[in-house]
Amino acid sequence: MDFNTVKRGLDNISSLYSSMLLEDNFLAHEKIVSWKGHRPGILKNIVYAAEYQKLLDEKQYSFLLKDNSFFQFYYEWKDEKIKSARLCYYPAPVKINGTLDNLRELAEESGIDLIQEIYFGAETWVDLGIDVVNTSHIRLDYDSNVTSHSKCHLQFASFNCFRISSSVLLNPFIFFEWIFMHINTGAQKEISNKKTYPSIAKVHYRKNSEIDVLEKGLPMLSIKK
Repeated sequence: MDFNTVKRGLDNISSLYSSMLLEDNFLAHEKIVSWKGHRPGILKNIVYAAEYQKLLDEKQYSFLLKDNSFFQFYYEWKDEKIKSARLCYYPAPVKINGTLDNLRELAEESGIDLIQEIYFGAETWVDLGIDVVNTSHIRLDYDSNVTSHSKCHLQFASFNCFRISSSVLLNPFIFFEWIFMHINTGAQKEISNKKTYPSIAKVHYRKNSEIDVLEKGLPMLSIKK
């Protein structure tokens, strides 16, 4: 998968999904695809709602959707080969109603008194007026230099110990469509009915990078169309 394929995928997202987007903010140079004002890294040890809001306020996204969720797409090449990549989706936080009451009830049933410590500070968050949410980001990471685990894997939030190996590094169009078809099925059907969609999708489903998987025999992601 080369630079032109990734750039084309981003351009196709902008055109096909324009009615679903609030903003596109991606940036494509000769050897790097990212977004304007790109800041590397993943925020860790932070409540998801705070992580989401910080990234949103600093416009750390490639595409912002009308539901205020957003995507990040980062690809870097070296010697015409992809060196690293990160494809992320950040859903808008969903507030959990009655959180503290539910936790207290569970603690009483379990005979646990240390609610604050056991439940990651939830009691303190509620006292401070911070909503507790049941959401996290999802991302597909690729690092050509990794040897301790699969070079390409799906990961949730900052749980480094939980990775789902992937035999394919997706181009941005496929990752975007994969997420979007699950969060807005009706809108995806409208997009799929556009005259230009079949030819565009056909191209992108053929333009992904095959990856050698280290953990042979374990469940992994694959793609068929």
